[in-house]
Order: sequence, then C-alpha cells, then structure tokens
Amino acid sequence: FLSASEGEGSDGEAQQAARDAEEGDELWEDEILPSVTPVAAQDDLRPEDAMEGVRLFFCNKFKQSEDYFAKGKDSMPLFAVSYGAVSLLKALMTFDETDRKQAIQRLNHAEALANVFAGGEGAVKSIARKMLFMGSEKLTTEQVSARIVVSEARLARSLLLFLEESISGFVKAGIGMRRAWKGYEACGDAVKKNKAVNLTKCDEGGIQFGLGVFNMVLSILPHRVLKVVSLMGFKANREEGLRDLTLCFEGGEVRSPLAAIALLAYHALLPSFFSVPQVLDFHIQEGTKVLNTCLEQYPNGAIFMFIKGRLERLKKDLVASVNALRVASDAVPRDEWRPFYHLCAYELGWSLCQQSHWEEGRAEWDMLKTENRWSRAFYAYMSACCSVQLQDKSAALASFAEALQLTKDGKKFGGKQMSVDQFVARKLQSFKLHTQEGIESRAADMAMWEMLYLWNSMTVFGAAELNAVIQACDAVIEACQGDNEMCVVPLLLKGSALNVQGNKEDCEETLIKAANMEGSLKHDTYAAVYAKYELGVALLGVEGREEECLRWLQDAAAVKYDYNFEVSISVTSPLCSFRIS
Repeated sequence: FLSASEGEGSDGEAQQAARDAEEGDELWEDEILPSVTPVAAQDDLRPEDAMEGVRLFFCNKFKQSEDYFAKGKDSMPLFAVSYGAVSLLKALMTFDETDRKQAIQRLNHAEALANVFAGGEGAVKSIARKMLFMGSEKLTTEQVSARIVVSEARLARSLLLFLEESISGFVKAGIGMRRAWKGYEACGDAVKKNKAVNLTKCDEGGIQFGLGVFNMVLSILPHRVLKVVSLMGFKANREEGLRDLTLCFEGGEVRSPLAAIALLAYHALLPSFFSVPQVLDFHIQEGTKVLNTCLEQYPNGAIFMFIKGRLERLKKDLVASVNALRVASDAVPRDEWRPFYHLCAYELGWSLCQQSHWEEGRAEWDMLKTENRWSRAFYAYMSACCSVQLQDKSAALASFAEALQLTKDGKKFGGKQMSVDQFVARKLQSFKLHTQEGIESRAADMAMWEMLYLWNSMTVFGAAELNAVIQACDAVIEACQGDNEMCVVPLLLKGSALNVQGNKEDCEETLIKAANMEGSLKHDTYAAVYAKYELGVALLGVEGREEECLRWLQDAAAVKYDYNFEVSISVTSPLCSFRIS
C-alpha cells in the first residue's frame, strides 16, 4: 500500500473508472475466461483432500503443495482455486508482472471450471447480473460450493489489481470485490431460503472468508476511492469483517490459514504504515494470539515466522525480529521459492538498518539489487544510504549513480513507472546525490534517516537511534538556516523523533516550522503535509486540544497537489480523525 500511486489521478478519474467498470464498457483481461471441460480427478482425489495441499504449503513445501493442487485443478473447483491461490501469494510477494499474469490465468481457469458446476448461464457478465437474483433459485450443495469458488476467484483477482499502483486500479479492484461480494451474499441468501441445502463447514468458512476479506480490505482503502466505491451500492464494515475472518480461522477448514494471514496482515503488517498510535497495543495483542495458534499448528512455518519477524518489530524487539526473519528465510530451499527468500531479505534489510547495522543491511540491499526485479533503483538507493552512514563515500557515489540509471531503465507496473522509482529519481535529480557535490551535501547525510522515517521506523527505534536522528537533524538545520528545501525534512524527522520521546512541546514547535514551509517548497513537498499529520498525531489524546488535532489531520488529508506517499496520509488521517470522534 505504501507504494501505491499518490496523486496518480483525481476524484474525476476514479469516478470515470468506476462508471466504466459498472457499465461494462471496459472489458478487463481477467473477465476473459477460457472454455473448460472437467476431467476425472487423479489419484481418486476428493474436494475434502484439499486440506493436504494446504498443510504442505504451510509446512514450507511450496512446490509439493503446488503440484498436489495441480492434480485436481481440472476436475474440482476447490483444487483449481487453491492452485490459483498459490500463484496469488507468489505474485503478492514478488510484485512481478509475469507472476501476476500467471495468477490471473489460473484464477480465470478456476472460475471457468466452477461455472460448469455452478449451474445457470456460463457467460461471465450474465452470471454477474443473474447472481443478484440468485436468492430465488433452488441450488444444490454442489452448486453453492461452486459459486463460492466463482466469488473466491473474483476476490483474488481483485486483490491482484491493487498491485497496479494506480487510483484506477484501486477502483477496478473495488468494483471487482463488489462483484465477488454479491456472489457470496447471494450464496448465503440461497441457503437461507432453501432449507434442503446443507451448507458444509468448508463452504460456511468460504463465505466467512470472502465477506471478511471484502469488509476488511475496503475499510482501509484511500478515502477518495472508498467514497466513489461506496456510492455504487455498498459500505464496508471492518468489525464485521474481522469477526467473519476470526470465525473462518477458528473453524479449522481449508481456508483457515488464509483467514489467519488476513487477520495477521491487519494486526501485524498494516499497522507498520496505517495505524492510530493509541491502538497499536491492541493490534500487537490480537496479532500475537493468532500467530501463536498458527505456530502451534505449523511449527517454524516460514510464512508465519516471517510475520513473527514483522510483529516483533512492532514490539520494538529488533533482535527477535531479525532472528525470526532468518528462521523464515532458512526454512525454504532458495531454489524452490526464491521470491520468499527475497521477501525475507527485504525485511531483514529494514530491521538491520533500524539497529544501525549498516554493513549487514547493505549486504541485503546489494543482494536484492542483483537478484530481485521489484525495484532495483530502490535497492541501489538503499545501498548508497548505508554507504553514507559507513562514511564510504566512493561506494555511495557509485550506488547513487547506479540508482539514477536504474530509474530510467526500470520496469513499469500497470503501465506506469513504480512510485518508489519516481521518489528515488526525484531525490537524486533534485539534490544531485549522484554527483561529488551531492555526496558531500547535507541532503546525503539525511538520506538514510529519511527513508527509515518513511518506512515508519521512528516508533521502533531505541533511545540511541532516536538521539542519532535528532543529532543529525540539528546539524543540518543549524548549517542550512534559511534554506527551506534543506531544512524541511530534518524538521519533520526531528519533530517525529521528539514526539516518540514524549517531548510534546519541542515536537510541536519543530513540526509547525516544517508545516509553515508548505508554500515555499519545490522538491520535498510531501514533508510539509506529513508535518501536519505528525502534529495531529502528537496532539491525539491531549485533553482540550481535540479540535486543533482534528484540524491538522484534516488539513493533511485535504491537500490537493501531488506529493510522494500520499496514500499513507489519505488512509491514516481519517483513522486518527475517527479516533477523536
């Protein structure tokens, strides 16, 4: 989500995308379904045998799990959608266009196969319309199961659309999720009206999982997207979504581990970027309960150990975070599912840098730059930032220059340059960090601390790191008095660090200086907006200052011009405002 395009479009663009999707004027690639004829299952597999594939996957046997589901993908909808789910998880790890297309292809196959068993018309658009009236149909248990898979495939494809990193992609995903929701809702209505249909525990978990993911994801969409989507007939209920996911998780059926991942994403992953400080302890407590249960079922399961690494970071135990991430990384053969190894390396890079272990952190970023295709420019930039902290200026200069070239050669995702590449290119060009003059500048000194701030590291820093941030910021502020372009980021970072230390008075004074620079900035325009947000966070919970707190948050969320990482503000400011209410 942090990488999602900020300022990529307007409310008008979002509304037009929504109208196109709703009216069917835009034929998405994921709506073109293949023609499928079911075949006999291999090895006498039955739908309930899908649990074995799930067990293999969460016991770190990714390839065996994929091969197991492949045996039934042409005969049973549940196996087919599970086969697609493996690709979905891989695509979410890699952000790679090839993996995304493979996942969509497999999910298309799953939906087409499920349509054969679902009854009714086979054309996708006809089914999308007819499902609105499905409550009047008399369905068999097999048909209900198949229609749940149809909705599941649509839901999974919608999650993939979030990877397009654009407002229009968000809207398409929202509309796709609405179509899936209509299917889940219709299945539930059909069962209620036809007492002869016995909903299996597996199918009950499928409906709970689908509606739970739907409500949870839509409740955290950027406000302007949610505003458009909600006008089109539905509103998200986060509490209801979390309740459904919990019921699915506790049910212990085939979708139970996926429900656990969804809950852990909400409690352990998203709070790193989108969380009200006052509820962080709640997220940690709830996430720990779910994670402990998962690790009892799948000891040293790589995916759950990876999440443990993220959760330990939220707890400020960075040593435990690194240990858990290394266990997760070592649990999977690197030649079997290398994208997961890269994902662990990415998080290790952050946890190491958050402890000022610059040499080890640089090694992770350099490896990723060589092996991973997500954003080589970003990895080179992070390696350069580590080199600056190590006083290795020749290596820093080389890496900054490489990063700039990589932004020009970098891949496009969803038809546009990745937003993190846009940020790196802007920083390098604006402050000439790829030149000898730039490497000697104060901007280079702040580069690593700025990246750590943007990845929400202030709240996990120890006392030594917080003091180091403040000391580095003071040096720049003193040396560059009167130069707003050079001072705005140090003022933002210092104010945030002071707030974490509990020094509210100095924090407020520092952040107001940064916020007041808004109209004079040409390059780091995001910093003034973030200063407003940080002021709101600092005043959150301060008795008698609720209106002032709300004003700062609303001012940050209401900014109309484009700036980097807008989506973080557009999600978190409304959450803080709701907390005040």
